[in-house]
Amino acid sequence: MCYAVCTVRKQQQRENKMSNIEKQIANWATKWKDVVGTTGDPLPLGWVDAVCDSGISLDGVAESEKHLDYTTVDLPITDSMKDEFWDIIEENDLGDEEEVLGDYADIIKESVL
Repeated sequence: MCYAVCTVRKQQQRENKMSNIEKQIANWATKWKDVVGTTGDPLPLGWVDAVCDSGISLDGVAESEKHLDYTTVDLPITDSMKDEFWDIIEENDLGDEEEVLGDYADIIKESVL
C-alpha cells in the first residue's frame, strides 16, 4: 500500500515540477516576444526554428544584431535571452539544447504568437 501511495506522490511531484517549468518558460517567452529576430518572428521562436528546424544559426539572432559577426562577438540581446532560458533549464537539469527546445517548442510558440 505504501509503495502505491509513494509512487502516486512522486508522480504528482513530477507533474507539479513540470507545470512550474512550463509556466517559467511561458513567462520567459512572453518577456522576449517583442524582440524581433532576423526571420521577422519573435526572437524565441526564431531560436527554436534555428535549433530544431532550419539549422540556420542566424534565425536565432535578434534583428538589431544581425550586422554583428555572431561567430566572434557577443550578442547582448540574443545572449541575454538564451542565458535566461538556460537559467530555467539548468535549475531543473532537463537536458541539451535541441531536446529541451523541442520539448517546449509548443509552449514557446503559444506564448509568443
